[in-house]
Amino acid sequence: MDIKTDDLPKAITKNTRFLSTAQALSTVPTQINSLIGSLVVLRLTGSPALAGLVISVTFVGRIVVPYFSGWAMDRKGRRVVLILGGVIISVSYLGLALTEISSQVATLFIFFLLYGVGNAIFSQVRIAMTDMYDASRAGKAIAYLYTSSIFGSLATIPLVALIGLLSQPAGLDPYALLWLSGSLSMLPALLAILLVRPDTSVIARVIGRSGRNETGLSVRVELSRLTAPFAASSVSWGIMVAMMSLLSLDMAGDGFPLFLISTTITIHVAGMYLPSFPFGRITDRYGPKMLMVAGPLVTGVGGLLTPLTANYYVITIGMFLVGVGWCGSTISSTSSIVSVIDASARGRVLGANDVTNNIASMILPFAGGAVIGAYGFLGLGVFALALSLPASLVSFAMSPRKLPTSGKVQHRLGGVPGQDD
Repeated sequence: MDIKTDDLPKAITKNTRFLSTAQALSTVPTQINSLIGSLVVLRLTGSPALAGLVISVTFVGRIVVPYFSGWAMDRKGRRVVLILGGVIISVSYLGLALTEISSQVATLFIFFLLYGVGNAIFSQVRIAMTDMYDASRAGKAIAYLYTSSIFGSLATIPLVALIGLLSQPAGLDPYALLWLSGSLSMLPALLAILLVRPDTSVIARVIGRSGRNETGLSVRVELSRLTAPFAASSVSWGIMVAMMSLLSLDMAGDGFPLFLISTTITIHVAGMYLPSFPFGRITDRYGPKMLMVAGPLVTGVGGLLTPLTANYYVITIGMFLVGVGWCGSTISSTSSIVSVIDASARGRVLGANDVTNNIASMILPFAGGAVIGAYGFLGLGVFALALSLPASLVSFAMSPRKLPTSGKVQHRLGGVPGQDD
């Protein structure tokens, strides 16, 4: 399917709304996993190290899949691949609900792995969103997407409270009900993706930023242009996932109820997404360097602050800062990559970026569990800060101050996106 240039504004507006809706709905299962994933494993095994391992298992699928799903997006279009990811998430959460009831630990890990595969694919919705905006507005495009996640995060608070109220008198397992609600939330998300028309790869091609140029030549992107965004995003992702996944253990150990833990996670998620528009504007106007330097550092400072005391407000402020640092790193690094990678190869390159992000997100929660076992939760905070400093230094030394303005730089990878609609 093709589209006339005159119809672009309407199609972009419509697709932006559908993609943002899908992103908001997909935040519900993500937050549920962060809230109860480690608690479920701790309850079944009694091991904090295995509680951290469950997050690492989730990220195994997210390491293997993103480059290949990005490749499929470049060849077949964005929508069909995103639908596959959403279906896998829904099926995996249904499996987790059934496994929770039967208390089968091995099966539980299998469905965590399957969820990681689906989440890895569906998180590439950012590729579809950046298709519709040029490099000078990439920050704004990601801001639209991430701001919508706030609504999914806010919806999780009353959902947890309601399930807690209804499950006890009915004699039902609240964790199983939460897994089931995560599965159901993906159904309208899938509908929103189905309504994205035309495929955003078609829009990218029409506005002249996709496919090979007329001569068939391409410009080789220097690895140095990708080092800083890969470093900043990977370290921030690793710290954020480690803190978010192990937070429940820390707060539960301090006697906080599940509702307050969920509220802290929601405030953390607000830190991840609320600054999206101002950070997007800063990146689009001044370039990515400022936020790629500050983002990892703020994430590390928040990681150090979180376990300093058992005070609820200090813990919550620390987790909010972890989210804010992640937001700055992610928007600036994505914008930096988009500025030098054409849409025809963007799925593969951003997929490779997802791979490095997910490697860090797999290793650091498991390493964090070991650090907690040896030095306590304060050791985890020191560990987070120590990791953030090198990433900020690399970003300061190697990231460009300003973005290219044309958005026409071609990546050496070949291939024209599919025209499937």
